[in-house]
Amino acid sequence: MAFPSRAALLFVGVLVVLAAPAVVVGAGGGSVCFDRVFSFGDSLTDTGNFLLSVLDDFSDPTRNLPSG
Repeated sequence: MAFPSRAALLFVGVLVVLAAPAVVVGAGGGSVCFDRVFSFGDSLTDTGNFLLSVLDDFSDPTRNLPSG
């Protein structure tokens, strides 16, 4: 089985990039409002509540400024 040429891959990539906005606009139909957002265990979304849930004598460098 032969691999597609770079030109074919480039064409498909450009086609996807150009078609994506049309798909997004056509799918919406209006604005959506969410009452709640749930995030499960992503360290990038941690707002520091871990430090509130542990004992005060927990030695963690993030308790000190500027991080904590």
